[in-house]
Amino acid sequence: MELGINTLGGVSTDRRTGQTPTEHERLASIVTQGVLAERLGFEAFSVGEHHGDPHFVTSAPPVILAAIAAQTERLRLMTGVTLLPLLDPVRVAEDYATLDVLSGGVLRSSPGRATSRTPPGCSSARTTRTAGRCCASTSTCSWRSCAPGTSRRGPPPPARR
Repeated sequence: MELGINTLGGVSTDRRTGQTPTEHERLASIVTQGVLAERLGFEAFSVGEHHGDPHFVTSAPPVILAAIAAQTERLRLMTGVTLLPLLDPVRVAEDYATLDVLSGGVLRSSPGRATSRTPPGCSSARTTRTAGRCCASTSTCSWRSCAPGTSRRGPPPPARR
């Protein structure tokens, strides 16, 4: 049995101090946790992927895992999930292959898909998912493309006659 630690990179206010860590502080904390996990004898460290939610800072797991790999020797590095529908699959393969080589072959990736009431990158729950993309009728959307007949900022204007 392999014992490891998983992080989703959540950011929350400390109840004792009332302080909320900055993105830099939270990311640095995740890297420190990974390094400490190896020192404490854990076999694995996993980083989940989140997009478009200010309560999570783990939108780029391979970058975070690379920072951990640079400071560890035997810790198995894993993705909690790689959200393939939201990413360029060639870029994902290249990024993770490079990380696997740099880390000495300790990377394990878990492909998956996103599930959320409000699609990542959208500012309203009144959005829809089409072909793995976020498309909005009443909200602003930050994704690359939307379904035919829609745009990132809503439906197309009426056709002129």
